[in-house]
Amino acid sequence: MCATALAATSQDEIRRAVQAGQVKPLSDILHLVQQRTHGRVLDVELEQGPQGQRWYEIKLLTPQQQRIELSVDAVTGREIKKPEHSTGRLLPMAQVLRQVQSQHSGLIVKADLEEERGERPVYEIELLSTDGRDIALRVDAITGQVLRKGRFDPALQATFVALPPLLEALAQRFQAHISEVELKRGGQPPWLYEVEMRLPNGRTQEVWVDAQTGRTLQPHEIR
Repeated sequence: MCATALAATSQDEIRRAVQAGQVKPLSDILHLVQQRTHGRVLDVELEQGPQGQRWYEIKLLTPQQQRIELSVDAVTGREIKKPEHSTGRLLPMAQVLRQVQSQHSGLIVKADLEEERGERPVYEIELLSTDGRDIALRVDAITGQVLRKGRFDPALQATFVALPPLLEALAQRFQAHISEVELKRGGQPPWLYEVEMRLPNGRTQEVWVDAQTGRTLQPHEIR
């Protein structure tokens, strides 16, 4: 049995699309995905692109304890690359964060690539400044232009690894495009970076990094 999380609106949308013969039933899609990956489904969403194409975004946990996200064509059931802006023309997240840190003194706690239908892609960035301000920025992901402009202990901040070099190393190691990073308070280790990456095969993978040592962690190491 898989634990599939779907909002009520998504369930209604999927039901109507299935009844109209526009998409495959979700049960058929999940059966195909689990046959291919042997993973446990965590979350499913039905998406629609600007040209009307529909696909399922499926998050699952693999037998190797990796969290990945697949995009599956809702009509054919075939795995596809997520229909979105080409990451080839996006600025790397590490480059944008380095630019932000050169302009604002503080600790970046979250960065997220947002790609809304019909809109230009942007990086949403949250930063805790050393002078007592919470700063929320929106940066054009193609040009690097800041579109919109919260306190953190400087001594604690100094113990964290620099984020841009860390993301560059992860991008090179996995040959991936970093789409999201968030600083989270843990138990052991006490601070984690949760990093979401888009792999060359179109899948999305999450990794966890000790924010104070830079070491990539396995799920069983996080308590």
